[in-house]
Amino acid sequence: MRVTLNRDFYKGSDGSSLSDTRCEQMVLLFDMLNDIPDVFVTYKQIQEYAVTRSLYGNAKADSVVRTYFPLLCKLGFAKNDDYIKTSDVFTESGKQMILLYRALGDAKRANNQEIVDRLYDVKANLIQLGIKFWFNTESEKDNNIWLALDLFSKMETVDWDEFLYAIYLWHRGKNTSDIVSTLINNRNNGVEYEFFKEDGKSLPDTTYTYIRALLIEAHIIRNINSSTSTITQEGKNFIETVF
Repeated sequence: MRVTLNRDFYKGSDGSSLSDTRCEQMVLLFDMLNDIPDVFVTYKQIQEYAVTRSLYGNAKADSVVRTYFPLLCKLGFAKNDDYIKTSDVFTESGKQMILLYRALGDAKRANNQEIVDRLYDVKANLIQLGIKFWFNTESEKDNNIWLALDLFSKMETVDWDEFLYAIYLWHRGKNTSDIVSTLINNRNNGVEYEFFKEDGKSLPDTTYTYIRALLIEAHIIRNINSSTSTITQEGKNFIETVF
């Protein structure tokens, strides 16, 4: 089945998750802001500070910040006010994530796998709390992540092509019950999907990979293979508290 997706349909997929790399970048940003006198700054000025200090080596620091900082704000880990004190950019939950990653680095250097595993569990819990914060943000009610969670709660196992087709149906006025029925029927009939942008080019898998990664980092889902994921028991318990 050939499906063309409008950019407005899939643009709700955020361009980052909270991988180890992103969290390490977050710690560097936190330390940079701590080194700056407690002054009011804009989001643009934060990016400029990162550039002038070569915060991420040879990488374009402003681009790196733009990649992950919006997600931190959505999760309630940081603020993106017009003018904000450098000491207030990271919220209390954001500072907890910073402390966790410092501890995680210590545990990894000490080769203490038991502590590392426990800290990743704590990280997952913090992300879950962040997702709840995100869900309660009125302007974010249409984000594609909520459709993904709804599908996993109803189907348990989801192929990510099915998720993309669900986005297509959702923006055509289908409710999730109808979407699930259609997906299951297509699955039983061996329907395969091909997705394209409006210009006819193939749709990149980045339309869902960041959502998938974040839900895995939160221990809400786990991968079965490269294209299919399933909900965990922890994920089932979490979704019951959200929906």
